[in-house]
Formats: sequence, C-alpha cells, structure tokens
Amino acid sequence: MAVKPVEHAGAWLLPEVHDPATGRIDAKKLAAVLGVKQAELARALRVDRRVLGSKPTLPKLQERAAMLERALAILIDYLGSVETARAWFQTPNPNLEGRTPWEVCENVEEFPKGLEAVVRMIARVPEGIPA
Repeated sequence: MAVKPVEHAGAWLLPEVHDPATGRIDAKKLAAVLGVKQAELARALRVDRRVLGSKPTLPKLQERAAMLERALAILIDYLGSVETARAWFQTPNPNLEGRTPWEVCENVEEFPKGLEAVVRMIARVPEGIPA
C-alpha cells in the first residue's frame, strides 16, 4: 500500500484516511492503513465498534483519530513505509515495558493514557529521540 504523508500547517497528515466529502478522518480507512481490525481501533479510540462501523467519520472520533494519524504519518516518513510503521506498532518495545505500542494504545483499561503515551514517543522521533 502506497501511503505518503504530507505536511500541512505544521502537522503530518495522511490524505488516504480522510473522507473526501467531509475532510474528516474515516476510522475504517485509518484501521486499514494501520493494519488493525476495526474493533481494535474502536478500543483505542474509546468508542463502541458498532459506532465506528456505522459512522466512521463521526465528529467525536476525530480528536483521538487525528492523534493516531499524525503519529502514523511521522513513523511512515521516518521509517520509509507503511509496512514498517505497522510493524513498529506490533513489535514489543522496551520503553513500554516490553509491550507493543498497539497493545498500549488499545488496552484503555490497563493504560488509560496509552494512546497519548505512544503518540508522545513517536512525536519525539523527528528530534532524534528513539521510540
């Protein structure tokens, strides 16, 4: 899958995950680019999977979806491909006590701020701080 991040107003974006009619992030498209099931993304976004499935551009999804989009775009730009970025999300990370970044994002019961922690790690990559 050819996914190319673009910089817009100082933020990295993935045009492939946006709904062309509304400009909003389409959670189904984001799940496809991330290589995760919609139910997994729903947990990370803290919404019911049925909501994500039936209303993937719902405004209440946008804030957390945008955090993931920006993080994924940074990884794709830094690592060179969407496949490598997906692999990073699925690889145990010593900075996360051996958990995978996706596991921390998805498990809101154990890691209530997991998505935010992973996004902060990724945001530091362009500064030369390894994630």
